[in-house]
Amino acid sequence: MYNSHMCIFGATSSGKTYMAGHLFASLPNWNIFFNTQFEPVLHKKFGGYEVTGISALTKALEDKHRRIVYTPHSETPQGQQAELSEIIDILFAMGRIFNTKGDRVIWCHLYVDEVHLLSPKKAPFDRLDRVATQGKRFGVIGVFISQRPALVSQTLITQSDKQIIYRCNTYEIPYFERYGYPIADHFDWLDQDYHFILDDGRKITRMNPIKV
Repeated sequence: MYNSHMCIFGATSSGKTYMAGHLFASLPNWNIFFNTQFEPVLHKKFGGYEVTGISALTKALEDKHRRIVYTPHSETPQGQQAELSEIIDILFAMGRIFNTKGDRVIWCHLYVDEVHLLSPKKAPFDRLDRVATQGKRFGVIGVFISQRPALVSQTLITQSDKQIIYRCNTYEIPYFERYGYPIADHFDWLDQDYHFILDDGRKITRMNPIKV
């Protein structure tokens, strides 16, 4: 499950951030969380090493911190895109070193919170889309998190083999229905606190809340 790009969708307080935090805290390789919304719970509850600025990130990687919460300097999408571009360049450069033998070793998960703000459907961010299309070549897996799946770049969604879906707001339901996704079949399950469904491309499984 964890060697493929994935999307985590859900409304505010549905459990999506806790799911991302659970993965962030439990996966054994490097985990870098791009903290678009300045979520304090990530480093307080899940043990992330918080940094701001590319030089601080580089130092944290050199010091072998495996769980890094990157809080951007900028609060604007354009400024955050610029910072995220630099991070992606660093990770791909490291991936070239790790994968010199062509083994495609998965060494890093890059989490991007509220990804619809940085790579929206109407104006996709090519650098982030490149993570979805070429990231595995460099050992980088993308985890794309959003409460607005209808607004997310289609490349990020179609290149993700897994989708983790929590309760979504009513105005997001037509998005799933438009693509023939049987979301209505699971309303009763998703209406329960922190319950979610996992779509692995072959089947949809109802999942109980994670324990944190």
